[in-house]
Amino acid sequence: MMDPQETILLEEKIAELEGRMRKIQDEKLKLQSDIDFLTREKEILMRALDDFKQIESTMEEVRIKNIQLESQLASMISSQKHTEKAVNKMNTSKPKGFKA
Repeated sequence: MMDPQETILLEEKIAELEGRMRKIQDEKLKLQSDIDFLTREKEILMRALDDFKQIESTMEEVRIKNIQLESQLASMISSQKHTEKAVNKMNTSKPKGFKA
């Protein structure tokens, strides 16, 4: 049998170890909570990144379409000027055989 003083020392040691275990469990729970929070944050950021990439892609498509439309507009303006010159030339020239 152990002497009472050894028993008291062992009980104190056990109580101290149990206290440390509770503290470690609390820290473990906090760390798990932090991990869960960071995992959710990562998911949110990954979705935002996907959205950003989609926006970039859409912007590039719009930029290309804008270039195409600018080219079409320039072509139409050039064609309109050419047509106006032809009409003006027709209006200012006298028909053959016409005497004024």
